[in-house]
Amino acid sequence: MEWKKKIEAADGKTILFTGINAEAVEDDYNEGEIGQRITTLGERLSIEATNIQDALEELSSYGLPTDISEWYVGDDGRISYSRMEDEQGMEVEPEQELYKQWKEGKAKLYSVIYDVFVKIGELHDASTQELEELGFSNI
Repeated sequence: MEWKKKIEAADGKTILFTGINAEAVEDDYNEGEIGQRITTLGERLSIEATNIQDALEELSSYGLPTDISEWYVGDDGRISYSRMEDEQGMEVEPEQELYKQWKEGKAKLYSVIYDVFVKIGELHDASTQELEELGFSNI
């Protein structure tokens, strides 16, 4: 798996986000991750768009970035985004005081990975055969 490979837009095809998961683990600046990852979010989604930017805009309600360059390919069928969060699940940026305290061992932060499950396909007019296979009769 290429960890930070950027995803590319699939304009012209239907993009469907089918689910979102987040896993968190306490992170120590010197020791790294401590303990087991726990699932902090797991929801089904039904976000459909014909371009990647519109699809990402729909994720903004989760506090996630809409800039495609901040996402990377996780495993097949998913895009991922990682960040540091405080105990309330709020993102902590390196320029914030809490982040500086974490680096000094004076605060707890958590490494969180968000995975969004993606399906991509092309829509087409249904053929007579496809409609018949769905149960419609051909007169």
